[in-house]
Amino acid sequence: MADANTKDLADVAELKEYLQGTPFASSGIDILTGGTGNFACRLHLISPYQGQSTLVLKHAKPYIFTARNWPFSLERQKFEVEALKIVGASIPDNDFVNVPEVHLFDEKESIIIMEDCGVGSLTLKQFAMDGKCTLDTAEKIGLELGLFLRRIHAINRERNSAVCDVFEGNAEAKRISAWATYGRLVSTLSGEDALPALQNSPLDIKEGDMKAIEEIAKTMSALMISAKDTFIMGDFWPGNVLVSCDSDNSVKGISIVDWELSKTGWPALDLGQFTAEVSLLRRFHPSFEAEGAKMISALYSSYAIDEEEARMAVLHWGVHLIVWTPRVQWGGTEETKEMVLKGVELVASPTEVYLPPSFPYPIKISSIDASVSANVERGTRLLSYSFVYLGHAPGSLPETRFGTWDSAIDGTLQVWHISVGDVISQRKAKEKPVAVIVEPCKHGMQLQGLCVLCGKDMTNIDYIGFSDASRASIQMTHSAFGPTVSFEEAQRIERETANRLLKNRKLSLIVDLDQTIVHATVDPTVGEWMAEGEAWEAAKGSGEDESDPKECNPNWDALKDVKKFRLGPETLGSLSRGKGKSPANKGVENEGCIYYIKPRPGWSEFLSQMAKMYEMHVYTMGTRAYAEEVCAAIDPSGEAFGGRILSRDESGSLTQKSLQRLFPCDTSMVVIIDDRADVWEWSPNLLKVIPFDFFVGIGDINSTFLPKVAPLTPPSTPHTASKPEPPVTPENDPTPEELERSEAEQKEMLSKNSETLNAQVQERPLAKMQEELKQSISAEDSSTIEPIAAPQNSDEEEAQPEEEKTSDSDAPIKESLKQGKMPQKALLKNDDIELFRLDHILGEIHHKFYEAYDARPAQSSKQPSKAKTKPEKPLYDVTRIIPGIRADVLKDVHILFSSVIPLDTRPESAEIWRLAVMFGAKCSTELTPETTHVVAAKRGTVKVDMARRRGNIKIVWPTWLTDSIALWQKRPEVTYLLDEPPVAEQSTTPPQASSDLDIDDDEWDLESAPTSGGVSLGVNPGSAFHADEINWNDINDEVEAAMMESDDEEDTEDVKSVKSDRSIRSGNVSEDECTPKGGKRKRLRSLTPSEIPGMNRDSDVLRSPLSKRKKLAADRLGLSKLKVAIHADDLRSSRSRDRSASPTGKLTGSSPGNEDSDMEEVAGIKGDQEEDDEGDESGTEDIEDDFLARELENEWG
Repeated sequence: MADANTKDLADVAELKEYLQGTPFASSGIDILTGGTGNFACRLHLISPYQGQSTLVLKHAKPYIFTARNWPFSLERQKFEVEALKIVGASIPDNDFVNVPEVHLFDEKESIIIMEDCGVGSLTLKQFAMDGKCTLDTAEKIGLELGLFLRRIHAINRERNSAVCDVFEGNAEAKRISAWATYGRLVSTLSGEDALPALQNSPLDIKEGDMKAIEEIAKTMSALMISAKDTFIMGDFWPGNVLVSCDSDNSVKGISIVDWELSKTGWPALDLGQFTAEVSLLRRFHPSFEAEGAKMISALYSSYAIDEEEARMAVLHWGVHLIVWTPRVQWGGTEETKEMVLKGVELVASPTEVYLPPSFPYPIKISSIDASVSANVERGTRLLSYSFVYLGHAPGSLPETRFGTWDSAIDGTLQVWHISVGDVISQRKAKEKPVAVIVEPCKHGMQLQGLCVLCGKDMTNIDYIGFSDASRASIQMTHSAFGPTVSFEEAQRIERETANRLLKNRKLSLIVDLDQTIVHATVDPTVGEWMAEGEAWEAAKGSGEDESDPKECNPNWDALKDVKKFRLGPETLGSLSRGKGKSPANKGVENEGCIYYIKPRPGWSEFLSQMAKMYEMHVYTMGTRAYAEEVCAAIDPSGEAFGGRILSRDESGSLTQKSLQRLFPCDTSMVVIIDDRADVWEWSPNLLKVIPFDFFVGIGDINSTFLPKVAPLTPPSTPHTASKPEPPVTPENDPTPEELERSEAEQKEMLSKNSETLNAQVQERPLAKMQEELKQSISAEDSSTIEPIAAPQNSDEEEAQPEEEKTSDSDAPIKESLKQGKMPQKALLKNDDIELFRLDHILGEIHHKFYEAYDARPAQSSKQPSKAKTKPEKPLYDVTRIIPGIRADVLKDVHILFSSVIPLDTRPESAEIWRLAVMFGAKCSTELTPETTHVVAAKRGTVKVDMARRRGNIKIVWPTWLTDSIALWQKRPEVTYLLDEPPVAEQSTTPPQASSDLDIDDDEWDLESAPTSGGVSLGVNPGSAFHADEINWNDINDEVEAAMMESDDEEDTEDVKSVKSDRSIRSGNVSEDECTPKGGKRKRLRSLTPSEIPGMNRDSDVLRSPLSKRKKLAADRLGLSKLKVAIHADDLRSSRSRDRSASPTGKLTGSSPGNEDSDMEEVAGIKGDQEEDDEGDESGTEDIEDDFLARELENEWG
């Protein structure tokens, strides 16, 4: 070799001269970066050496190459060469992980020439930062590195004492490692080192934590220098792991380089350093987050770490984060501070220890058996105490007894808060900790009974009775089998998530599927209609004769974007296999069924737009298999949901949804969209959606076990109101018996849901409804058929594009009319516009959030919060923004309800009242000067008449309020106004003597409020009366129903006086439950002319309606009241009144037999002779009713 005594071999030209005349003579030299201690370069050999065309050269100086003022002994190279030889000999040939072979060691010139890992090799750090590491690759690398570390850590004093003797002598490496980590630990946190990354962001470490950290730094520095039993690599981090890749980035081999810090020490140092560096990559390079977690998990799994090693690894992990994060340029100050504080949590987050509640308080401390700074383990005696025992036997005397208390956790006892002789009551024991223990691992993340951080078994239970499994009980992943975390760990994870979302200027959006984004059915009719439509399209495309009489299915246009998939029988649950099951039914049980999914109009644009502003999560009552198929249909690329799916299989409840299931600590950045508000208990994060009901009458096929609720906008035709289901209430922690009963109930719910699906497959309800629609159209004159459009408000009609004003489903009808054929009316409509409204509101929420967030510094400076014990929520909080937007809808509206709230309901607790207040209105029980609106379910009430007389008050149907609530927009009152009563027509029947409203007028039964068709509806005038319109069968049925009524049902209702109380109760109720639901009122009994007070010149003719009702109730006998004669003029007058009214029945919430809260104004209260009435009427009612039926039949023909 050339004489190099005067040469600087860190100079490329002089290095080339040094290599001349050797087998390593090079044509080119590339300087390598990444190392700090040595000069390293790649040699391009003139002639290959042992088949290699490139080699790596390392040249050492007596100092750290990148910091010349730090001395570094040249002896380090001897230890590196020796380590490479020993490790190389301990691993099998062609192993996936290897070390480079040393070809030359020139100790005099401090030159090492070794095998090159390949020109295309990258450090693992760079490989991860470049985004080349997939989940599978990360798992492979983790597994292989774990096996490699386990192999080299097996070189210990017991097996290889000579090797340990050699590396115990690398005192320089021990000194550097101890100083670079634990030696700088305290000065980093105290600010003594004046690191720029931490100067403008004070850490605010608690005094107790700092004391613990000081003790840890002192102890661990000494232990690192004195360690002598195990050989370790000493600098195991991704920068010293070189990966060789193929052209497709698949890893074909790994080499571990830079062994100059090899020494004897703790294996946990290698594990902790590597874990800390991967954690930094995950935090500052989010694309590597999932891959990094997979790599760490695989590493610890294959290493098979024991509990003690894991605890030490976690400790060193935290120390490395504290010391190295602010010294390496990873990111901004906030992110750096976050990682440093995470390190503090891992190192010294102390655990406050409380006395158990089961002790026989009060107790007196007899002795403290564990001293401060002592290491304690589970079962270590902490203290002894005495207490006074009182026997249960009569005359027994008090006696002093003694007990002891053992530690339930491992760690270092930091401080005692009690002294010998203290007397501790049960209250004091509950409020104040008695000691503080610093744990090496708090087991904040657990998976399948093991601590993810240290590997300890969490399921062990001993005499102490405390299980570590209880320390991490929060499940916040989308998987039912994911890890559980402690509250502290959940807070940390949510902080990371919030910082990532804020950086990307996004929020979180929880999206329900069924009747929110899609509507689903299993009715095979849909498949048949789709097949007909596809066949029609194919025939049309093939140019068949246009005169072919075959028509397109009228529903085809609306079904073109319907998705379908088949799920196996397991999705149907366990159907009962009793007798009478048809072969078709068994086929469904064995083969499953086909689901048809209709996306809501505008879904593609909606998801695309929301993905720019929100990170979306699916939360559905459907099964996971169902949810995954639906997401694959509407989000095939995964850009919207990204696999973030929570189904009923993982949520833990079939009747409730919990925001804390995904966001247990902070919900300030979370928005929910769902068609059901009751399952969320009207969370302030909720944006209620109008249910998507495309497949008419099908509903939500995945939650038939939930309480039934009426749609927010009532149906257009009245039907019998069903008894409202009780609201769903959250349950307390269940007992074993309750848990067993709950499981049985859940199985029954799922079984009923499955039976409903099966019935839908067998009964084909859509086919039946289409046939009924076809028959109704066939009964009309085809020449008069015109497309019927739901009335809209002028402002919305103008905003709607011209081509959308005519439904696509009417096209086949028009075509049929042109061809002179009988048209087919489409059952399914494709005219839903709800997602366009949602897009606007969600955009407004996002804008308001980040507008407030961007203004936060100015606001915080104006309002110092030192004096506040509980700081207010910041303005950039969804739970403030959504209620604020909602409250603006009915701002400045003062509402008086009339005949809307049931009489037996406290007005302030009624759902309609609570919703009105929630949307900004003020409500009262009496007419006040501030009243702006009277919401009435019928005409002629005292409140309505008073409001008319006062003037300047809008009197509207309840649908004005429910439509405004549904659309989050105050609707114009003009189409909802309660028109004034029509002038009475001349009639041959005796007139009513009183000007007050007759409580038994048929108008009570037939009058109803205007319905809403999803946007807004007014009152449609009726047509002229036709005698053939009378449905005699309905009349006979009604008479028969009247005969079956008893006065018990009619007159047992309690009428209560309700006083104004503006407090609002909270309850588990849905917005849907307060909305009008069509249904026939129970028919009120008519009075005979002789029973009308005015006809007998009664002195009570001028009484109020309430007084007259009381008088009538007191005067009642047991005779039938169905004796009034009916004339043609009566029918014509009743028909006229019906046409002026809206067709909807009474509101949900007023069950059959109950009167509304305004009944006392127009109907009065039962008399004192109720019991007499019951006895008198019981014997004569049936006879008189039969007579009346015969009379009516004879008169009407």
